Amino acid sequence: MNKFLVCTSMLGLVGSVWDQDFSYLDPTLPPEKRVDILMEQMTLTEKIGQMNQYLALEKMRRKVETNAAENTGNRNKKVAAMLADLDAGLIGSTLFVNSIEESNALQKRAEQSRLKIPLLHAMDSIHGHCAFYGTTIFPTAIGQASSFDLALVEKSQEITAKEMRATGYHWNFWPYMSVARDARWGRVGETFGEDPLVVSRMVTASVKGLQGDDYTDKDRVIACAKVLLGDGQSINGLNFAPTDLSERTLREIFLPPGKAAGDAGCRTFMVAHNEVNGIPCHADRRLLTGILREEWGFEGYTISDWMDVERLNWIHKIAHDQKEAVFLAVYAGVDVHMHGPDFIGPLTELVEEGKISEDRIDRTVRAMLLDKFRMGLFNENRYVDPAAAERVLANAEHRAVALELARNSIVLLKNNNQALPLSKQLKSVLVAGPLADSNALVGDWVYAQPPENITTVLAGIQNLVGAQMKVSYASCSEIMDITDEDIERAVQQAKEVDSVIMVVGGNDARVDEDWKTADGRRNRTGGENRARSEINLAGRQLEMLKAVWETGTPMVVVLINGRPLSIEWVADHVDGIIEAWQPGMNGGVAVAEVLFGDVNPSGKLPISFPRSAGHIQTFYNHKPSTYYREYKFGKTQPLWWFGHGLSYTTFKYSRLKVPQQVTAGSSVPVSIVVENTGTRSGDEVVFLYINDMISSVTTPVKLLKDWARIQLEPGEKKTVEFTLTQEDLALLDINLESVVEPGVFEVMIGGLKKEFVLE
Repeated sequence: MNKFLVCTSMLGLVGSVWDQDFSYLDPTLPPEKRVDILMEQMTLTEKIGQMNQYLALEKMRRKVETNAAENTGNRNKKVAAMLADLDAGLIGSTLFVNSIEESNALQKRAEQSRLKIPLLHAMDSIHGHCAFYGTTIFPTAIGQASSFDLALVEKSQEITAKEMRATGYHWNFWPYMSVARDARWGRVGETFGEDPLVVSRMVTASVKGLQGDDYTDKDRVIACAKVLLGDGQSINGLNFAPTDLSERTLREIFLPPGKAAGDAGCRTFMVAHNEVNGIPCHADRRLLTGILREEWGFEGYTISDWMDVERLNWIHKIAHDQKEAVFLAVYAGVDVHMHGPDFIGPLTELVEEGKISEDRIDRTVRAMLLDKFRMGLFNENRYVDPAAAERVLANAEHRAVALELARNSIVLLKNNNQALPLSKQLKSVLVAGPLADSNALVGDWVYAQPPENITTVLAGIQNLVGAQMKVSYASCSEIMDITDEDIERAVQQAKEVDSVIMVVGGNDARVDEDWKTADGRRNRTGGENRARSEINLAGRQLEMLKAVWETGTPMVVVLINGRPLSIEWVADHVDGIIEAWQPGMNGGVAVAEVLFGDVNPSGKLPISFPRSAGHIQTFYNHKPSTYYREYKFGKTQPLWWFGHGLSYTTFKYSRLKVPQQVTAGSSVPVSIVVENTGTRSGDEVVFLYINDMISSVTTPVKLLKDWARIQLEPGEKKTVEFTLTQEDLALLDINLESVVEPGVFEVMIGGLKKEFVLE
């Protein structure tokens, strides 16, 4: 064994002598054994240090430079505290590492600490490694969900993991497992939509893509499912706001995606900002210990969201001070503190006072150290090679996947009078609107990128058809700054062309058009902490649309947005409408291909479109009495339901087969024939819904139970087969127990319905 005497002068051990055993650095030993050897030598404070996460050094220094003078002193103290904790081996992980060079430098400094424990570098890389310069940017989650292509979503996350590891990152705060049931909420675009089954499967695909079989491959990262729990249906649509949900809604809607993440092997979970039914999630022992660990059997570790342990005191008002806040969080089940110096001291005192057991600390530290050993961070994978990263980031293969996912994510909302696709025989088109030549299509969580890596809608159209037709552009101010001159310019140019493409919607981007960080700018209309009391087209966009429409020139609309928008006038007046969501780096290419027919749109809505903010909450899986009455003024139903999406071809559904009777305990075979009755190839997403016709508790009018994405040539038929399991037929009874009740069930596919009797 490699042993030597070390005289320590830190961690309360001044003057003591330590017989240190570095055999845990031997990669030939099993990881579990290495953890045992290391933990035997760790002080209590060193253990708690592994639960301590800091904002990375350069990011923190930039905050010192950009914050007001009165905050600088506090920030400087945090920088000094971080350096001291880093040198003492009291940091387990970091957030927002700035560069490969910083990643390596921080690891080097950690290696010089007493126990040489490496750091986990963490980041929210939600639709690509978006915070890092020059990486692959995929469509945001709501667009990925529109594809209903699980294999492609998994592949995108595999690429994200590869690019993260190439730049020194190990831990991705993704996937987002929240179910979005309020379009006012700014984070809808980060979610996979309104249906718990879709969210669950997309979460599972994301975890598999990020972690692989066991996240130990050098190209894989640790996934972190976020957030526990219920932030997608707060009382007012605002981030952080309380959530008040019945136990039934929690169990039927919001908990299943978390369970799916755990079943997929997700190694970590993040806790939500909000409270649920009066209990802040960061202090909810029933949630973080009772459900997560005892019900689901979770053996990994949890992390607080940004400064939310502190907020137990200064927002939620359930803790008198930071020490009590730390106690409530750790006792409930929070394992890692994001972020800062006000954690180690209070938690050390709590353990020394017997209020938190050291076994509780050991559980967390053991899990984190095991991950570091499994990922090779103590040995060959501690550092990364900048030259190797250049071959990985946004390479041709990765860009191709981003383009394919963007193509599959686009939804054709309306196509009256064959408004789309646009003919390539047109002599001239006008591209107009505040988002026509905007980087808003990259979505939230994206920081500075090489401008040449991003194709806007205007550039995509110019590249596709510019050589054969005149493509004009009506330059426009940003969303909240549209002027009379902008509107008049668009109107005058619209009179001179054959067709107009209006690009409108919302902007979730954290950067301005010059790729500089502009998180607080007024033109950012969506994204984290950007909820809206209205969900209409912000600013004067609708006024511009109406003015251009009144010219009589044929017009189609492209939506770039992260949330469903109330666009009733547009839906009533414009013949061709495309929902592109935020399609990522190649979004402009994909949009142009769909507009001009090179790609047949195949996306389906993963979330319903309310007619107005007053129509919230709108979701397809509603109870039978939801629309028993109507609103006095205006229509009651949404603009478009979940699952809506048109194609440039047509599909016919026939021969739905379901057995008439099914014995209790048996599975239910279901099949249907789908035929492409149009003139061009197309992809179709075939949805299988059920309805429990009479039940002991109310159940939704329809529930998605499965889907299949198929490709059909003109005239081609395919038989699509499904199997309904007993679990698919189950409900939560009056005691919230999962039971399968005998009776009549209805199966719905493609507008066809059939019933069967479960005996």
